Amino acid sequence: MTCRENHLRCLMVMLLVLLFCAKSESAPLSVQEWIAQKSEWKKLIVSEKSVTIEGRVSMFSRDQFRLSKCQLLFRSESGRPFKRSKRKHFNVLVTGYLKNHQGKPEFQVTRMYLVPSDLDEFYSRRNRILKSKPEKWFALSKWAKNRAMFYGDKSLRKEATKAWVNGVKIEKSLLKKGDANGLFELANKFKNAKQEDSLQMEYKHTGYRYLWEERKKKKDHQKFLALLAENFPGCKTPLEKPEIKLSNSYTATPIKTYQSGSDESRQIMHRLFYREILLPILIAEVKDDPRIGYEIAKKIDQQIPEEKKLAEQLREKELAYRMEHIQTASRKQLLNLKQKYLERKQPQQAEFVVQKWLAAREVSLRKEGASGLRRSARLYIELKNDKKKGVQLLLEAFKINKKTKGVAEELTKLGYHYYKNKWLTTEEFKHRKIDPIQLAMQSGTPIPGMTREQVEKTLGAPTSKYRMLSSNAIIEIWVFGENNETRITVHFSQPDRQTNSAKVIKVIQIQPH
Repeated sequence: MTCRENHLRCLMVMLLVLLFCAKSESAPLSVQEWIAQKSEWKKLIVSEKSVTIEGRVSMFSRDQFRLSKCQLLFRSESGRPFKRSKRKHFNVLVTGYLKNHQGKPEFQVTRMYLVPSDLDEFYSRRNRILKSKPEKWFALSKWAKNRAMFYGDKSLRKEATKAWVNGVKIEKSLLKKGDANGLFELANKFKNAKQEDSLQMEYKHTGYRYLWEERKKKKDHQKFLALLAENFPGCKTPLEKPEIKLSNSYTATPIKTYQSGSDESRQIMHRLFYREILLPILIAEVKDDPRIGYEIAKKIDQQIPEEKKLAEQLREKELAYRMEHIQTASRKQLLNLKQKYLERKQPQQAEFVVQKWLAAREVSLRKEGASGLRRSARLYIELKNDKKKGVQLLLEAFKINKKTKGVAEELTKLGYHYYKNKWLTTEEFKHRKIDPIQLAMQSGTPIPGMTREQVEKTLGAPTSKYRMLSSNAIIEIWVFGENNETRITVHFSQPDRQTNSAKVIKVIQIQPH
């Protein structure tokens, strides 16, 4: 049947309905409405009031039939056969009255006409609706949905859904561009009606895109991210692969790309939308302070692991900044920077940054004199284990001021020995030239070559002194000890007229008698 033929047929049915209504003095009842009035059937039997009913035929014979969902038998009043449709299932419009037959209610049919099926009626009503009237589509959907639910008609239910969706689409077309709240209301209609999730998500997405355009210049982005997480599944799930083509398309035309996307691609676009907002928030912090590159990179690793390359760039940016400003860094900051290089398996950079910092500190500490040099020496030893440089600075400090606190102690700890106004290494100290006079003095034994002062330091003051003159020298004898004990005589020789040049020429030990 063509659309034109179907339309003409429906017009004929409308005329029949009007005719029936005029003759029966009541509007046609659907089977559902007729069954709902079952409590009134006894009164109708008594009054034999004419009633018009419309419904689907479920069982049909020559002069009787039953309507779907209704156990009441419909029988021809005159006994004449009914006109039968060529279809297996068809709808009829019947007028008649109720009467008792063998103790059971029975509907006596006075007139019966074939009418369009529910689907044909649906199409006819649909064709008469003005495209810009959403309420008409909702009314058609409601009528079809009720019929479909009553008869369990899946095809009609499907058409009812289409009509309802079409009504919502028309409502959307009437919204002004940028009306986020209007789109949210439409999306909620789908949710409440448990209808097409695809369009619900499309309207919701478009609404949030509009809302983002309004809010992007404000500072409540975290609240907006929370809304996205609540409304768009998958937005916090990292992408397993780059999705470059889809990402480029979505960035250029997000609303259009989402409208044409599949459920799977939309999940990816949820993530792209969320990432579009989150990433600039994190990057903005680094722009203001490059020293927090590692901190922001960690957040990116946790929240947007797809951006590994960017996270690495932020780490490098912080390292470069800290390297550039290492001269003014604290010791703690230096050690943190060194550790970062070691974690990146860059030991040479780690050593370089320490050396650069120590050199800068040395320049600064030199201004403090010997105490500053001592502090600089300790830093070289503690941070770089550079004992050679440390000793060099300690010796320099000692040279400036021998009494500088801690310098001598530090040198001693490092294995140095102070000997004859000179600091010697342990090895140098072991192989130093030994002075026999010094050894003799340490053992308390006077020997030739000693001066008067050295003898006094060795044995103390003499018991007695004697002096004699010779042709070219003065002989001086010092006696140590009393007559009743072992005595030592020390003989000095002093060239004539050479004051304080006397030296020991011999030592004699005298035993008591």
